[in-house]
Amino acid sequence: MILDDIIYISLLCISVALGPVIRNVPNIFYRQLFSTIAGFIIVFIVSGSHIFHSFLVTFINALIIKFLKRKCHIVSSVFCFGYLAFFGSTHYFGLPIPPTHTNAIQMILTLKMVGLAFEIQGTRIDDKTKLLKNADLLKKYQKINPSFVDVFHYAFCIAGVLIGPYYKFRTYWDSLHLPYSSHVFANKFLKDRIRIVPLYVLLYLVGNYLYPLEVMKNIYEYGSEFWPTIREGIQSWNRTVQFWLATFVYKRLTLSKPAKICITMLVSAFWHGVHPGYYLCLCSAPLFLFVETEVEKAFKHSAPYFQQVIFD
Repeated sequence: MILDDIIYISLLCISVALGPVIRNVPNIFYRQLFSTIAGFIIVFIVSGSHIFHSFLVTFINALIIKFLKRKCHIVSSVFCFGYLAFFGSTHYFGLPIPPTHTNAIQMILTLKMVGLAFEIQGTRIDDKTKLLKNADLLKKYQKINPSFVDVFHYAFCIAGVLIGPYYKFRTYWDSLHLPYSSHVFANKFLKDRIRIVPLYVLLYLVGNYLYPLEVMKNIYEYGSEFWPTIREGIQSWNRTVQFWLATFVYKRLTLSKPAKICITMLVSAFWHGVHPGYYLCLCSAPLFLFVETEVEKAFKHSAPYFQQVIFD
């Protein structure tokens, strides 16, 4: 297991090292192709023959997007989350259990494929949209029309293919086709974030040796550990997944706020896996959030002003 982790972390480091190389490829076609091939190879090294799962999900979603555009978001959601449940239950069907790290790849791929379908459905220029003053801007900066091959490019793009973060297809497309990305000080951001990586790697290897871990996720470290409320802690943990859940689940529900929170947490639990602990933990979060909100209201209503200032 520790050897697998070392290989996995090495591949993460290789992915980071390849970033500047890919960014400096002048031709868009070759830059995109290089990124996809590199991502595919890395997934294959991690997953072996189990890369079939990622390939199949991408292929089916490409067909859904190609032939069922008006309802692609619904069909894609049902298929991807259904397949994710099957993927986490292969041992019940007498099939080989995929490597642990392949699970992270499949989870991120699910978000990307379902998110892509929602992007397509959400940016269709219908008659009402055409009447808006900013219709031209919406069409220019939000509308997407990926080809069958583009779906594979997006799925296996080396950026985040192993563990995330999640980013929209439009973000991926803009990084290739718009000139703005060339003005981003990528090296500065990379240096700022990479300083702490050796410590993460050491803690991950030591921790996984003593207490096997599933996967490292993108977080706001200080907030997840030291912010005082449950809500702030949730918002600091795995933030790109929080963005996906808020954008494609919570904000699209036309229900009461408590119902929206419960359904969003249920989707999050289902995305994480089929083990009961996920549902016990995540589906109890709405109750904790409700109690926390009511306690804050009661405290601010009855506590002296000085105590409220300290609390805030």
